[in-house]
Amino acid sequence: MVGVTEAVLRRQIATLPCRLYEVRLIHGDSRQAYPGVRQWTASQLCQPATVGFLRIRNREGYDVYFRPYAENHNAGYILLDLDCPGPGVLARLRSQGHAPSVVVETSPGRWQAWIRVSAEPLPAALATRIGAALLELAAAEPAPVRATPVQRPAADSLSTTGLYRDCLHRLRILDRYPGPDWSIADLWVARELLRAGTPPDGVATVLRGSPGFPRRHADPEDYLRRTLSRAAR
Repeated sequence: MVGVTEAVLRRQIATLPCRLYEVRLIHGDSRQAYPGVRQWTASQLCQPATVGFLRIRNREGYDVYFRPYAENHNAGYILLDLDCPGPGVLARLRSQGHAPSVVVETSPGRWQAWIRVSAEPLPAALATRIGAALLELAAAEPAPVRATPVQRPAADSLSTTGLYRDCLHRLRILDRYPGPDWSIADLWVARELLRAGTPPDGVATVLRGSPGFPRRHADPEDYLRRTLSRAAR
């Protein structure tokens, strides 16, 4: 971050809302870190004393880096490193419901995209799998144009199918029921994820990878809400 001001901080916080932020100071020339890593709330970051401290460090040559922070969990954001992301990469992410909150050029030809995948903290292992799926989606080439119409996957399905398949494998659902009722399978998967501490937003993300989702559901979001409610009971 160059030229730290309260307005810049507030703009960054607005695009990456979170309860707590981790702040690091890295010298632009030596790449040495300023002693200490700090965790501040949004209001603490925007206090005049904090802004003044960061501006002084900025003038001393330190770049200010901060990220959403949730202790030993992922804060609900995935950070993707992209090489020269053309409009096709960002368009693919947006078309699957993963529009970046922030896209920053960290060096010539190198970019970072912050993508919010959950309003609540996620287990680190789940966030890692979601990140890998998003990278695969970002790297995928557009499908060739076909002469006959084909059914496109539902939004988010390309990035969540693997996560859902992992749940099916762990629960041995296909071993026991080769042709399951997918609504019931969704319920079992949701129960297992909630029991493991996955927040509802993260569970809903995984359920979007259910085979054929949204299938015949006229209102997919309402179906997800009802499934999560039943699973929680």
